[in-house]
Amino acid sequence: MGSYSKRLYQLKNHRQISLVVVPTVFTALALVFTGLRIYARRLKRAKVLADDYLCIAACILALVSLGNNTSMVLAAGGGNSVKDLKDPNDLILWSTLIVFSFIIWISSMLVLQFAILFLYQRLFWVVDWFRRSCYVLMALVVAWSIATLVGELTICAPTRKLWNPKSPGKCGDTHKLCLSTGMLHASFDLAILSIPMPLVWKLKISVGNKVFLTFLLLCGIFTTISAVLRVSCLFNLSGFDTADMPKHMWLPLIYHCMEIPVAIICCCIPTLAPVIEKVKLSPFGVYFRNLFSRGLSKESNAAENRNRDLARFGRDHKSETALNGCGHVDEVTLEIYDIGVKQTK
Repeated sequence: MGSYSKRLYQLKNHRQISLVVVPTVFTALALVFTGLRIYARRLKRAKVLADDYLCIAACILALVSLGNNTSMVLAAGGGNSVKDLKDPNDLILWSTLIVFSFIIWISSMLVLQFAILFLYQRLFWVVDWFRRSCYVLMALVVAWSIATLVGELTICAPTRKLWNPKSPGKCGDTHKLCLSTGMLHASFDLAILSIPMPLVWKLKISVGNKVFLTFLLLCGIFTTISAVLRVSCLFNLSGFDTADMPKHMWLPLIYHCMEIPVAIICCCIPTLAPVIEKVKLSPFGVYFRNLFSRGLSKESNAAENRNRDLARFGRDHKSETALNGCGHVDEVTLEIYDIGVKQTK
């Protein structure tokens, strides 16, 4: 046990700390939001449905991804330069965990995209073209997942060269594989986000409610941003160097690990209306509503007093410049009035 603890790497630089702390925080938030999602179902006295179970499955995968990522840092030296690794075999372990991380990510994205599409079908199931579009997107997501997984596992021959760079053999064009799979994934994300928008804007509700509903459904745009940023072959944000991957892959790996919990959070937000309503009706919510209302009332009274004083100011000084040609208070006059009020105080 003692010898094993000595093998673990200490968190000494910002790359290691970021690789552990950032995914941990976002994974914890994802678990909280998923718990609130299930609580919202209970408040509505509704059954836990397929999209809810898929979110729970995604949470399990997020925890597995977090454990894999933490092991990559503490056990394999992720975030350190190759020359600083304690054992040459740590590079093989790090590369093996990278492959596992990729498999977990593909599985998580498949589960989460299905969760969103099942939620859409539950909301708009009566619209035939929309339901068929969801099925088409599901088929495309499955095809992308299989193709990406097969491409990743067969890019090198023999396969063990994936996790052992010094092993004899050769690998194909990993840049093209990274670019094609990453951008296809981001494109499917955008397609899934945009497909319900025509239906939302045809609903017979106020424009404000349409905007709010659009915002809720488009929360997933943050997932798409993470999906694009994780494509290290497209955005070399950390000065990526293939000769020293454990050190230079830290930033793409953070986006890689963040995408799963961020997607879970965005998938849960549209379902939390019952929880928000309960918070609004609670003593805590009522207190802050009243506090906010008093603040608005004070601002409104202050504005009325200001307008009344301004009118008196104009009458007293026979000012012809108090109003401009459009009937609005002239900005220069307002500035003069404000200065005068401050001086009198």
